[in-house]
Amino acid sequence: MGVGVALKGDLATFVGEVIKAFGSNKIRVSHLETRQEKSGKGWDLLADCDATKEQLISAAASLTRQHVDLTGFALYKKNAMEEVPWFPRHISELDKCSHCITKYDPTTDPRHPGHGDANYIARRKFLNDHALEYRHGDPIPIVVYTEQEHATWKAVYEKLRGLHETHTCLAYRKNLKLLEDAGVLSPERIPQIRDVNKYLQKRTGFILRPCSGLLSARDFLASLAFRVFQTTTYLRHSGKPHHSPEPDLIHELLGHVPMFADPMVAQMSQVIIAPS
Repeated sequence: MGVGVALKGDLATFVGEVIKAFGSNKIRVSHLETRQEKSGKGWDLLADCDATKEQLISAAASLTRQHVDLTGFALYKKNAMEEVPWFPRHISELDKCSHCITKYDPTTDPRHPGHGDANYIARRKFLNDHALEYRHGDPIPIVVYTEQEHATWKAVYEKLRGLHETHTCLAYRKNLKLLEDAGVLSPERIPQIRDVNKYLQKRTGFILRPCSGLLSARDFLASLAFRVFQTTTYLRHSGKPHHSPEPDLIHELLGHVPMFADPMVAQMSQVIIAPS
């Protein structure tokens, strides 16, 4: 329980009287602080107490009888003021950070390139269901991609190659080349997340873990605080390989991974997010 007291007059004398009144009513005080009112004409005293409402009312009555300059006495619940929204304190608790935001669902949204394609929708659901089953400490599952999916990957990879010089920064180009030289990324085949992790974790400490779609901002940022990037495992629709209205594996691996492979960017991503 918390107590707020407003008064005018001599602060030192009053603090002594408060402590005496609380003691006579068997109220244990764990924290006490004072501050001057904004007007400069009085004082506020705030105390955290282990007490019942009845004990505090009795103490207030005692103070009222003894101190004519008492101008206010209020009770408040400490937990109401101290309540903090849940957030993960250990990397394993990222298992609870899988809240996805659906903006373009191919099952219902005609704007999605995969709308009406039953095979694509079923394939996407299959991959998302497996991603949702993943738990911290599990081996990253191997995904057997279809030849059509590999072809979509290659089409986007080669299209982007012609844009790197004019549309990407030096850090991106440098780290993409390192990823290619290490055999992690190539236009020919979609890499496995576990293989990307072996390279990425050794270089910057970042790892990828499967997720089923666009995460809420809170879950996404909470993951970065642990140097974890949650990635989808499905690909965009092959009918429009150069357009995706939402994140997909191509976006994650060719867009984000080269930057998370840069030590400075990786460090900045964690340091900025962790305090929040």
